[in-house]
Amino acid sequence: GIETISQDLNVSTRSLQNKLKSELVSYQTLLDEVRKEIAISYIEKPDITINDIAFILAFSDQSAFSHSFKRWTGKSPQEYRKSSHKNYKPKASNIFLFKFRFFPTNGWQCM
Repeated sequence: GIETISQDLNVSTRSLQNKLKSELVSYQTLLDEVRKEIAISYIEKPDITINDIAFILAFSDQSAFSHSFKRWTGKSPQEYRKSSHKNYKPKASNIFLFKFRFFPTNGWQCM
């Protein structure tokens, strides 16, 4: 969670929360964005099961993952996979941008 991220960034959890607040973003919002991007990239790979994707993304079960995926995309994971929707290109760089956007040059270590 946010505690692990703050430790990795070598800042207190409170400092990280304050920095996120100043940027008008929450940890949960960032987590959802990253999970969505990763989920979509995995859904497009038919050899990875939906249950495995839920596990990889640390959802409590496949149902919780499916609910979130439908909220993000408007389709169930199965529907999305069947439609072979290729218009979305995941932006894995967002994870790295997050690290440097919030802690660019202030001396804190980035992950």
